[in-house]
Amino acid sequence: MWLPLAWDVSLVGNAAFGAGTVDECLDSALPRSAAGQSVVELTAPLVHVGTASAAELAHVDVSGRVAVQKVISQGHSMFVRRPVGPRSGALLGRGAVAVLRVIDLPGNLRARDIGCGGGVCFNLGGRDGRFLESVMSAAAQASTLD
Repeated sequence: MWLPLAWDVSLVGNAAFGAGTVDECLDSALPRSAAGQSVVELTAPLVHVGTASAAELAHVDVSGRVAVQKVISQGHSMFVRRPVGPRSGALLGRGAVAVLRVIDLPGNLRARDIGCGGGVCFNLGGRDGRFLESVMSAAAQASTLD
């Protein structure tokens, strides 16, 4: 079983959000694939892809971006393994440089469930996920999403 020993996932602060804006570490991020273990540093724009269903992705370009995928749990993440893992793999296959999966559960738990199918994937706890989504919404409203 592959077990990561050290990692960090952070949002890079942007002065467009005001003085004092700093980088923010997403503490619940848990790597889900050994395929990305050689990545030392990766900085790329974010794109929200919903649950990454075919209908949601019909007009979304993920190439060169970090895809933010929503995982809507049914009480436990093991119940959503079947669609989530392959959809993450499809995002990577379409050119996403990484996938951040927001596991929609209360709190900020590190979720080990759900494979990725290769590439750089991280699961995020609910609190970090809500924070990330709120930052992305604010950035979209300020036209600074990249």
